[in-house]
Amino acid sequence: MTTSFPNCTTITDLLNVLIKDHSELQWNLRCCFSDGEANTIMEIAFYEGPYRRVKGKVTFYANTGVTINLRYRGYHPKDPHHIVDTLLDLVNFEKYQLASA
Repeated sequence: MTTSFPNCTTITDLLNVLIKDHSELQWNLRCCFSDGEANTIMEIAFYEGPYRRVKGKVTFYANTGVTINLRYRGYHPKDPHHIVDTLLDLVNFEKYQLASA
């Protein structure tokens, strides 16, 4: 089976870049749905602070990498992207937030 979805290392590397400068920010990747026939939906949840307050959630199709839904405090996307593009946008958003603070 061929797929356009990037490997897990790419996703985790981008997630680690996103939280690198934020000691209070954490992430969790989990499977939300799978029908056993290559239709799998993954969710990345972002938490901040010692009480793990939810900062955002991203859901995407694991087989294609297309972002289904994105909710991230303070960030308003124009339209869904590929998961790699979404994570790069969030990295840039967080860098801008740090620079303007």
